[in-house]
Parts: sequence; structure tokens; C-alpha cells
Amino acid sequence: MTSGVLHAEDKDYKTSYSYFFESFEAFNSLENPKAIFPLKYMILSKIMLNLTDDVTALLSGKYGIKYAGIELEAMKAVADAHSKRSLKDF
Repeated sequence: MTSGVLHAEDKDYKTSYSYFFESFEAFNSLENPKAIFPLKYMILSKIMLNLTDDVTALLSGKYGIKYAGIELEAMKAVADAHSKRSLKDF
């Protein structure tokens, strides 16, 4: 997960997404509740890549449903506000 953060700091969001995904899969396979953290970073990476449609796909997929809650709803709200380019919506 640290590698993903470092790549995100360098604005390499595509690579950071890949690292976050690997981290998410590892946590998820262990049924670790910390899996939601890399999932949120994955969503944030998609937002930074202007791929807000992919955020909807992530959240409506099996992982989005499994980890559904207020934290992912907040990330969806950020993605929606970003796609509308509206700070008011956020």
C-alpha cells in the first residue's frame, strides 16, 4: 500500500491504483476489515484519473457491495461532485 501512496504523490495514479488493488486483494483474501482502506484509495485514484464512471462500477461490484457503508458513500459523493465539477455538491 505504501508503494501506491508514493506513486500517487508523484501523480502516477494509474500505477498507484495497481498497487492499491494488490493490497486490497491481499487484505480481502484474509478477510481483514482493513481492506476498505486500499479500496478507498482505489476509488480516489480513479477520481484523480477522471474515471468517475469506473468508481460507479467499483461500488456496484461485489467488493463495493461487500464493504458498503458510510465511508464508501462518502467516496461516491466525492466522485459525483468531481464529475459535476461542483464544490457545492460536495
